[in-house]
Amino acid sequence: LDDPAVEALLEDPARGYDSARGWGRELESSSGLSGPLRLSQRLLFVGVAAAPAPSRGGGFSCPGLPAALEGSVAGLAAAVGEAEETAAEAISLYTPQQRAQLLDSFGGVVRHRPLAAVGKDDVRLAERFDAARLISAGATLASAAEVALPALRTAARGALRGRWRCGSVVVAGVQDDAYAAADLRDVALLIDLGGRNRYAGPAAAAGFGQARLVIDLGSELVFQSSEPAFGSGLFGIGLLYAPEPGRKTLSAPDFSLGAGFFGVGGAFLAGPTVTAKAEHFAQGAGAFGSGAFVVSGASASLSADFAAQGFGFTRGAGLLVVRGGQTRADCGLRHPDPREALALISLCQGAGDGPRAQAAGGIGLALFDGDKAALESSYFAQGAGYWHAFGGLYVRGDGSSARARRYVQGAGVHAGAGLLSWRGSLGRLTAWGVGPAFGWDYGVGLFEVIGDENTLQADWASGRGDVNGRVLADIRGDRNVLRLNDWATAPFKRLAAGYALTRLSGRGNRLWSPGLPRGRSGAFDVMSSPWGVTRGEGSLTLTPALGVSSAAWPAVDRGVAAVVEARAMAAALAEADSLPLPRRARRWLSLASAFSLDARGTLSAAARLMSLPRDQAVLVVPALEVENFNETFWIRIAAAAAGAAAG
Repeated sequence: LDDPAVEALLEDPARGYDSARGWGRELESSSGLSGPLRLSQRLLFVGVAAAPAPSRGGGFSCPGLPAALEGSVAGLAAAVGEAEETAAEAISLYTPQQRAQLLDSFGGVVRHRPLAAVGKDDVRLAERFDAARLISAGATLASAAEVALPALRTAARGALRGRWRCGSVVVAGVQDDAYAAADLRDVALLIDLGGRNRYAGPAAAAGFGQARLVIDLGSELVFQSSEPAFGSGLFGIGLLYAPEPGRKTLSAPDFSLGAGFFGVGGAFLAGPTVTAKAEHFAQGAGAFGSGAFVVSGASASLSADFAAQGFGFTRGAGLLVVRGGQTRADCGLRHPDPREALALISLCQGAGDGPRAQAAGGIGLALFDGDKAALESSYFAQGAGYWHAFGGLYVRGDGSSARARRYVQGAGVHAGAGLLSWRGSLGRLTAWGVGPAFGWDYGVGLFEVIGDENTLQADWASGRGDVNGRVLADIRGDRNVLRLNDWATAPFKRLAAGYALTRLSGRGNRLWSPGLPRGRSGAFDVMSSPWGVTRGEGSLTLTPALGVSSAAWPAVDRGVAAVVEARAMAAALAEADSLPLPRRARRWLSLASAFSLDARGTLSAAARLMSLPRDQAVLVVPALEVENFNETFWIRIAAAAAGAAAG
């Protein structure tokens, strides 16, 4: 399940650096939803046939529908039908029980369900899915919608009023409309020509084998749902277009707002003033498919809980595009992470992730194009890739800020790759550590800043290639201030060197160098080791006194999350205790190795494993599955505790 674009980048980071920046340029020049979806198709798959031309319709009849709408509605109805045929065929290879298995495993991970995991059987089941064909069908449907928009706008200027339903097609005029869940049931195509409209239910929500398209030309729109909605493709294709200027307010749970899970989901919204709230796997998220969330207009406010705002999981791509100034985007600030007291697990704002040693990850891209964007996240965010995945964050405009805590801002971890591309002045980048620009364990960290008077800050492990990681970083402009600890360092570990090659060019740039007794200015190379170098071009000042203090980070309340995870662990232990041997030992080992806030629970599982009677200790070593590398720690201890009885 490797992604060819990511593997090429890991193989040749220098060439991959150019490619990854090029993906940002493609996002900048893309239009509608069809552009991002076609980009995701090219990145995920090689040799996939181009999408066919949008359907021209034929055979559609809707008595009473105004003549000005007949051609456009017929063409869109046919396009939805063709997309649905593809979706139905794509999921036909799975039984309902198998779909439930994929939702439980892959879906559990992207929703941060306690103890969720992806195993070998899940991967074997998932790899049969033809995501390439489904993304192609989604892009074709998006193209059909975009081709139809001019004619629909023309019809809307005729001030048509009324509502027409013909089978699974609903067309409404320019009056204000309210759609309840019952009004949306079994509606494959909904076109609303204008007004102030309200949706209280799952519009543009495609379930198993479905295609759903909503085009609303209204000005002030409110979308609310307690189910996946508003550009949701859950084993289907769901697209939402709200392309006319005006306030848009959206609120939905998991798998919403441009989410493709074994499917394609897309939402295109015009502002100014778009306010969108979602939970998990949303706002441009893809796994075995593609999700795109595109916002055009100033003053957007976006928030999501986890795996969102440009997130890609296995064989998936998630793309977030925001055009317009004064955007605020918060993502991944809900779930505490066990690594340290202030940690929150995010996977947001240009993040790619994969189930390590089971399957490669996906591609997550996020573009913010406009002045004064303010981005906030925590762990694995803002241009981060983990396990053969890629995450890219592209920021364009002046006066913006991005803040995230760890594994961030151009970080590639465990054979993953990340890029932060920042083009603007008077901005501020803040991290705690392991970023910006960090490559760990064959990971690749890529980083560029082009602009003047930016402030970059991290307390540790920035600009560093460690445990065979590689970093390429390029900072160009004048009067930039860099309080970046460990910058351009690269040790020799595990029988191989890491590499950190960085360049600072321009006039009046200052780099924090706490080991120097006094400052030094000029144009020179600084080598921290044979494998780490900073090339200073123009006038660079190395100074031990920079006047930029460490960032303050808010406290994290673990109380509720710890209780939830403890209950899940207790239930899992009780279930494991009831299993027959050797499945019982296998499950105990898995729970002992779980990455959980409930340390007592994991130790309890380990204690069970090490307390096996001597005649059962022979089950300890066979309980190990080599793909689950975290289990090797406990298996060694348990085997040692059993002694010769372990075999």
